[in-house]
Amino acid sequence: MKRKTGIAPLVREVTRDCDEHLCHGIRRRAKRLSYKAYSLLKKGIIFVGTGSSAGLVVVFSIVYLISFGASCKKSATIDSYFVTKPQHDIPWPSLANSPWPAARHDMQRTARSPYQGPQLGRIKWLLQTGAIDGSAAIGSDGTIYFPSTDKDGFYLYAVAPDGTVKWKFPTSSEMENSPLIAADGTIYVGSADSMMYALNPDGTTKWKFKADSHIYLDGAALGLDGTLYFSSIKGTLYALAPDGSKKWERFVDAGFRGWSGLCIAMSPDGQMLYVTSLLQLYESYSYCAISTSGELKWKIPLDGCPVAGAIVDNDGYLYFTTGNSFYSVNGKTGDVRWRFTITTSPYPGADYVGPVMDYNGCVYFLTFLTGPGESGYRLYSLDYAGNLRWSVPVSGDYYVTSLVCDKDNTVYLAPWRGDTLYAVTDRGEVKWKTCVGPGANNCPAIGSDGTLYLTFTSISLGGSQTGGRKLVAIQ
Repeated sequence: MKRKTGIAPLVREVTRDCDEHLCHGIRRRAKRLSYKAYSLLKKGIIFVGTGSSAGLVVVFSIVYLISFGASCKKSATIDSYFVTKPQHDIPWPSLANSPWPAARHDMQRTARSPYQGPQLGRIKWLLQTGAIDGSAAIGSDGTIYFPSTDKDGFYLYAVAPDGTVKWKFPTSSEMENSPLIAADGTIYVGSADSMMYALNPDGTTKWKFKADSHIYLDGAALGLDGTLYFSSIKGTLYALAPDGSKKWERFVDAGFRGWSGLCIAMSPDGQMLYVTSLLQLYESYSYCAISTSGELKWKIPLDGCPVAGAIVDNDGYLYFTTGNSFYSVNGKTGDVRWRFTITTSPYPGADYVGPVMDYNGCVYFLTFLTGPGESGYRLYSLDYAGNLRWSVPVSGDYYVTSLVCDKDNTVYLAPWRGDTLYAVTDRGEVKWKTCVGPGANNCPAIGSDGTLYLTFTSISLGGSQTGGRKLVAIQ
């Protein structure tokens, strides 16, 4: 009998042979491609470009789908049409065994908690402080650490889980650097006095290192061997041994970005640092991969500035926003894996909001739309392959807090100019919202009991009145 020709039998053959490797949603899509290829491509479900024939597009689409299918699984919590890749927390023995030891939780900067977040959306307690311009971190005993600019000076606070102050460590200048807590209890924090401080758990000084300029970087990194990595505002990248001695320093082009809100991310195997650099001062930017010995491995130019830095998944892919694009980049080679482009022009300030990846491998990011017919912030969710799952509008003005999520894949976000903290499900539905006041700043932290700790900087309320300046615990 003559073998059947045409694209439909080919689709059935490929989907049958690869059945055990393809997730349920991908198989369904592949079966439909032979009949609805053009409509699916038009809807943006599969991004493979264009071709002169539907059959050719289908073949390329199937190959694309199979390449993702080997490690994809169906999730009960998201639409089965989309590509998922289960994620796990990467062990990092040099970090404190705590629910949130550093800015954006871990050295891959996933901003993802292994615990369930707040369920009620109620304020548990609040502590009036000065302006808090760095993210909070949590120690192994539940102590919350954060920097504050008080009326009488500049301090690193240590606060018990019930909101009582345990101690305050003074510095000679402001701190916009999030504390980083090591496995032995050492607390690392940088300051605008150009010092990197290493503190004991009781708030006494262990050692301090003088850099070439202010240290505003929100997220210093800690290697698997305990080496501390950070960049200064001048652009020098440093590597310090656990005793505070300098191992090496590096300067590339116009320097590495050491601004507030930026985090250094690390590869899952702990061998690579991912840092933003300036190709030309304040004009153009690049993303760099630096080995833990200080060697430049690759550098890619960017179409904007990724102020919040990147997140890294279990397979070593990077995810970050620049201008009106969201990128996924191969962490080993620097090759662009995929790019999601927003057709309208976002407000540059939206780049200060760090993205987050949930346990299904889906990413979430926030941007400001200024296109025709729409203006305001939207929360986006993309699947593991870079396909748009949904986008929803959110109220508030000028978000500068990084997104975080919990083990249920609930995403939490709050604006600087605005009163509301939102909890949004992985389907884009508001789970709850609560009034916390304006001034939310930097990255929240989630404790093991589900409490979310949100820091607030100073904000003008009109005239001589100011708001913010507090740490709020939400349950």
